[in-house]
Amino acid sequence: MAQVFHKLSPGKLKAAALVVANDRTRAALPRGCRGRIYEMPESGVELNAYPPIDYAARPPAAPGDPLRFLYLGRLVDWKAVDLLLEAFKGVADTRPAARLDVLGDGPMLEPLRKLNAELDLAGRVHFAGWVSKAQGLEKLHAADVFVLPSLRECGGNALLEAMAVGLPCVATNWGGPGKYLDDTCGIRVDPTTRHGFIAGLTGAMLTLTNSREMRVSLGIGARRRLSEHYFTWESKVERMLEIYRGAIQDARVEREPRAA
Repeated sequence: MAQVFHKLSPGKLKAAALVVANDRTRAALPRGCRGRIYEMPESGVELNAYPPIDYAARPPAAPGDPLRFLYLGRLVDWKAVDLLLEAFKGVADTRPAARLDVLGDGPMLEPLRKLNAELDLAGRVHFAGWVSKAQGLEKLHAADVFVLPSLRECGGNALLEAMAVGLPCVATNWGGPGKYLDDTCGIRVDPTTRHGFIAGLTGAMLTLTNSREMRVSLGIGARRRLSEHYFTWESKVERMLEIYRGAIQDARVEREPRAA
Protein backbone atom coordinates (compact mmCIF):
# COMPACT_ATOMS: atom_id res chain seq x y z
CA MET A 1 0.00 0.00 0.00
CA ALA A 2 2.85 2.38 0.85
CA GLN A 3 4.42 1.78 -2.56
CA VAL A 4 1.15 2.67 -4.32
CA PHE A 5 0.90 5.89 -2.31
CA HIS A 6 4.50 6.78 -3.18
CA LYS A 7 3.66 6.49 -6.90
CA LEU A 8 0.55 8.63 -6.49
CA SER A 9 2.48 11.25 -4.53
CA PRO A 10 6.07 11.27 -5.83
CA GLY A 11 6.90 14.78 -4.59
CA LYS A 12 8.63 13.47 -1.49
CA LEU A 13 11.49 12.18 -3.66
CA LYS A 14 12.38 15.76 -4.62
CA ALA A 15 11.51 17.45 -1.33
CA ALA A 16 14.26 19.46 0.32
CA ALA A 17 13.02 18.35 3.74
CA LEU A 18 10.63 15.67 4.97
CA VAL A 19 8.91 15.81 8.36
CA VAL A 20 7.52 12.49 9.62
CA ALA A 21 5.60 11.68 12.80
CA ASN A 22 7.62 8.65 13.87
CA ASP A 23 10.29 6.14 12.95
CA ARG A 24 7.76 3.80 11.31
CA THR A 25 6.84 6.50 8.81
CA ARG A 26 10.53 7.18 8.26
CA ALA A 27 11.11 3.50 7.49
CA ALA A 28 8.21 3.50 5.00
CA LEU A 29 9.63 6.33 2.89
CA PRO A 30 10.73 5.34 -0.60
CA ARG A 31 14.37 4.97 -1.41
CA GLY A 32 15.96 7.92 -3.09
CA CYS A 33 14.56 10.76 -0.98
CA ARG A 34 17.17 13.47 -1.32
CA GLY A 35 16.05 15.79 1.47
CA ARG A 36 16.86 15.70 5.15
CA ILE A 37 14.37 13.70 7.22
CA TYR A 38 13.10 15.04 10.55
CA GLU A 39 10.87 13.40 13.15
CA MET A 40 8.30 15.48 14.99
CA PRO A 41 5.06 14.33 16.68
CA GLU A 42 1.98 15.40 14.75
CA SER A 43 -0.08 16.28 17.83
CA GLY A 44 0.54 19.18 20.14
CA VAL A 45 -0.81 20.96 23.19
CA GLU A 46 -0.94 24.52 24.50
CA LEU A 47 0.51 24.33 28.01
CA ASN A 48 -1.03 27.63 29.13
CA ALA A 49 -4.50 26.13 28.63
CA TYR A 50 -3.78 23.32 31.10
CA PRO A 51 -2.78 24.54 34.57
CA PRO A 52 -0.70 21.88 36.33
CA ILE A 53 -1.85 19.93 39.36
CA ASP A 54 -0.44 21.39 42.58
CA TYR A 55 0.77 18.21 44.24
CA ALA A 56 2.07 20.12 47.25
CA ALA A 57 -1.47 21.30 47.97
CA ARG A 58 -3.06 17.90 47.33
CA PRO A 59 -3.28 16.02 50.65
CA PRO A 60 -2.02 12.42 50.68
CA ALA A 61 -4.82 9.90 50.34
CA ALA A 62 -5.95 8.33 53.59
CA PRO A 63 -6.29 4.53 53.81
CA GLY A 64 -9.45 3.53 52.01
CA ASP A 65 -9.68 6.71 49.93
CA PRO A 66 -10.40 5.98 46.25
CA LEU A 67 -7.56 6.20 43.76
CA ARG A 68 -8.99 7.52 40.50
CA PHE A 69 -7.96 6.26 37.08
CA LEU A 70 -9.19 8.16 34.05
CA TYR A 71 -9.78 7.39 30.38
CA LEU A 72 -10.73 10.27 28.07
CA GLY A 73 -11.48 9.70 24.40
CA ARG A 74 -13.81 8.21 21.85
CA LEU A 75 -15.39 4.87 22.60
CA VAL A 76 -14.45 2.95 19.46
CA ASP A 77 -13.11 -0.58 19.20
CA TRP A 78 -9.49 0.27 18.47
CA LYS A 79 -9.25 2.40 21.62
CA ALA A 80 -9.46 -0.95 23.47
CA VAL A 81 -11.45 0.32 26.44
CA ASP A 82 -12.80 -3.22 26.80
CA LEU A 83 -9.27 -4.38 27.57
CA LEU A 84 -8.94 -1.52 30.05
CA LEU A 85 -12.08 -2.71 31.86
CA GLU A 86 -10.72 -6.25 32.07
CA ALA A 87 -7.40 -4.90 33.34
CA PHE A 88 -9.13 -2.68 35.89
CA LYS A 89 -11.00 -5.73 37.18
CA GLY A 90 -7.65 -7.04 38.39
CA VAL A 91 -6.96 -3.72 40.10
CA ALA A 92 -10.38 -3.49 41.75
CA ASP A 93 -10.17 -7.06 43.05
CA THR A 94 -6.92 -6.14 44.80
CA ARG A 95 -7.74 -2.54 45.72
CA PRO A 96 -11.53 -2.27 46.17
CA ALA A 97 -11.33 1.50 46.68
CA ALA A 98 -9.95 2.08 43.16
CA ARG A 99 -12.22 3.87 40.71
CA LEU A 100 -12.20 4.30 36.92
CA ASP A 101 -13.86 7.22 35.14
CA VAL A 102 -14.55 6.69 31.44
CA LEU A 103 -15.15 9.98 29.63
CA GLY A 104 -16.33 9.92 26.04
CA ASP A 105 -19.00 8.62 23.73
CA GLY A 106 -19.18 6.36 20.71
CA PRO A 107 -20.53 3.10 19.29
CA MET A 108 -18.83 1.02 21.98
CA LEU A 109 -20.60 2.71 24.90
CA GLU A 110 -23.40 0.18 25.34
CA PRO A 111 -21.18 -2.90 24.77
CA LEU A 112 -18.80 -1.48 27.37
CA ARG A 113 -21.62 -0.94 29.85
CA LYS A 114 -22.64 -4.56 29.34
CA LEU A 115 -19.08 -5.80 29.83
CA ASN A 116 -18.78 -3.65 32.95
CA ALA A 117 -21.84 -5.38 34.42
CA GLU A 118 -20.47 -8.82 33.50
CA LEU A 119 -17.22 -7.97 35.27
CA ASP A 120 -19.19 -6.93 38.37
CA LEU A 121 -17.65 -3.46 38.35
CA ALA A 122 -20.85 -1.51 39.02
CA GLY A 123 -20.09 1.39 41.35
CA ARG A 124 -16.37 1.23 40.57
CA VAL A 125 -16.49 2.32 36.92
CA HIS A 126 -18.36 5.47 35.93
CA PHE A 127 -19.31 6.20 32.31
CA ALA A 128 -19.68 9.97 32.07
CA GLY A 129 -20.41 10.17 28.34
CA TRP A 130 -19.39 13.20 26.32
CA VAL A 131 -18.00 16.08 28.40
CA SER A 132 -17.08 19.65 27.56
CA LYS A 133 -13.46 20.79 27.51
CA ALA A 134 -13.93 22.53 30.86
CA GLN A 135 -15.46 19.41 32.39
CA GLY A 136 -12.67 17.28 30.96
CA LEU A 137 -10.06 19.57 32.49
CA GLU A 138 -11.82 19.35 35.84
CA LYS A 139 -11.77 15.54 35.65
CA LEU A 140 -8.09 15.54 34.72
CA HIS A 141 -7.31 17.59 37.81
CA ALA A 142 -9.33 15.24 40.00
CA ALA A 143 -7.68 12.08 38.66
CA ASP A 144 -4.62 10.26 39.96
CA VAL A 145 -3.59 8.30 36.85
CA PHE A 146 -4.47 8.59 33.15
CA VAL A 147 -4.75 5.42 31.05
CA LEU A 148 -4.79 5.18 27.24
CA PRO A 149 -4.93 1.55 26.04
CA SER A 150 -5.30 2.29 22.29
CA LEU A 151 -4.07 -0.37 19.90
CA ARG A 152 -3.85 2.09 16.97
CA GLU A 153 -2.95 5.66 17.77
CA CYS A 154 -0.65 7.78 15.65
CA GLY A 155 -1.52 10.86 17.68
CA GLY A 156 -3.13 10.90 21.10
CA ASN A 157 -4.30 14.38 22.04
CA ALA A 158 -5.96 13.22 25.27
CA LEU A 159 -2.66 11.77 26.43
CA LEU A 160 -0.91 15.09 25.82
CA GLU A 161 -3.64 16.90 27.77
CA ALA A 162 -3.15 14.52 30.70
CA MET A 163 0.60 15.07 30.56
CA ALA A 164 0.05 18.83 30.42
CA VAL A 165 -1.78 18.91 33.76
CA GLY A 166 0.89 16.68 35.26
CA LEU A 167 -0.79 13.28 35.47
CA PRO A 168 1.26 10.08 35.49
CA CYS A 169 0.20 8.02 32.48
CA VAL A 170 -0.15 4.41 31.43
CA ALA A 171 -0.33 3.83 27.67
CA THR A 172 0.30 1.30 24.95
CA ASN A 173 3.89 1.19 23.76
CA TRP A 174 2.93 1.72 20.14
CA GLY A 175 2.44 4.63 17.75
CA GLY A 176 2.18 8.13 19.16
CA PRO A 177 1.74 7.21 22.84
CA GLY A 178 4.80 4.99 22.72
CA LYS A 179 6.79 8.02 21.55
CA TYR A 180 5.17 10.59 23.81
CA LEU A 181 5.90 8.75 27.04
CA ASP A 182 9.22 7.70 28.47
CA ASP A 183 10.25 6.34 31.86
CA THR A 184 10.28 9.84 33.38
CA CYS A 185 6.54 10.37 32.97
CA GLY A 186 4.67 7.10 32.63
CA ILE A 187 4.54 3.37 32.11
CA ARG A 188 4.35 1.92 28.60
CA VAL A 189 2.77 -1.50 28.13
CA ASP A 190 3.82 -3.62 25.17
CA PRO A 191 0.90 -4.88 23.03
CA THR A 192 1.63 -8.60 23.02
CA THR A 193 -1.14 -11.17 23.33
CA ARG A 194 -4.57 -10.13 24.59
CA HIS A 195 -3.91 -11.80 27.94
CA GLY A 196 -0.40 -10.38 28.17
CA PHE A 197 -1.54 -6.85 27.38
CA ILE A 198 -4.35 -6.96 29.95
CA ALA A 199 -1.94 -8.30 32.57
CA GLY A 200 0.53 -5.56 31.68
CA LEU A 201 -2.09 -2.84 32.12
CA THR A 202 -3.16 -4.31 35.46
CA GLY A 203 0.44 -4.46 36.65
CA ALA A 204 1.15 -0.87 35.62
CA MET A 205 -1.96 0.45 37.35
CA LEU A 206 -1.19 -1.49 40.53
CA THR A 207 2.38 -0.21 40.52
CA LEU A 208 1.10 3.37 40.50
CA THR A 209 -1.63 2.55 43.01
CA ASN A 210 1.00 1.45 45.51
CA SER A 211 3.29 4.49 45.27
CA ARG A 212 2.19 8.10 45.67
CA GLU A 213 5.84 9.14 45.36
CA MET A 214 6.05 7.53 41.92
CA ARG A 215 2.77 9.11 40.82
CA VAL A 216 3.96 12.58 41.79
CA SER A 217 7.40 12.10 40.20
CA LEU A 218 5.97 10.83 36.91
CA GLY A 219 3.28 13.52 36.88
CA ILE A 220 5.82 16.31 37.24
CA GLY A 221 7.99 14.62 34.63
CA ALA A 222 5.06 14.45 32.19
CA ARG A 223 4.60 18.21 31.99
CA ARG A 224 8.36 18.74 31.84
CA ARG A 225 8.66 16.35 28.90
CA LEU A 226 6.07 18.29 26.89
CA SER A 227 8.01 21.51 27.25
CA GLU A 228 11.32 19.94 26.22
CA HIS A 229 10.50 17.69 23.26
CA TYR A 230 8.47 19.59 20.62
CA PHE A 231 5.06 18.69 22.04
CA THR A 232 3.86 22.27 22.51
CA TRP A 233 2.60 24.26 19.53
CA GLU A 234 5.06 27.05 20.25
CA SER A 235 8.02 24.67 20.14
CA LYS A 236 6.65 23.05 16.98
CA VAL A 237 6.51 26.42 15.22
CA GLU A 238 10.10 27.16 16.22
CA ARG A 239 11.21 23.73 15.05
CA MET A 240 9.44 24.09 11.69
CA LEU A 241 11.10 27.46 11.15
CA GLU A 242 14.47 25.82 11.83
CA ILE A 243 13.67 23.12 9.27
CA TYR A 244 12.64 25.67 6.63
CA ARG A 245 15.78 27.73 7.23
CA GLY A 246 17.90 24.61 6.97
CA ALA A 247 16.26 23.59 3.69
CA ILE A 248 16.80 27.07 2.25
CA GLN A 249 20.43 27.04 3.31
CA ASP A 250 20.98 23.58 1.81
CA ALA A 251 19.47 24.80 -1.48
CA ARG A 252 21.79 27.82 -1.53
CA VAL A 253 24.81 25.60 -0.97
CA GLU A 254 23.73 23.32 -3.82
CA ARG A 255 23.45 26.30 -6.19
CA GLU A 256 26.85 27.71 -5.35
CA PRO A 257 29.36 27.18 -8.16
CA ARG A 258 32.00 24.62 -7.37
CA ALA A 259 35.66 25.31 -7.91
CA ALA A 260 37.05 23.67 -11.02
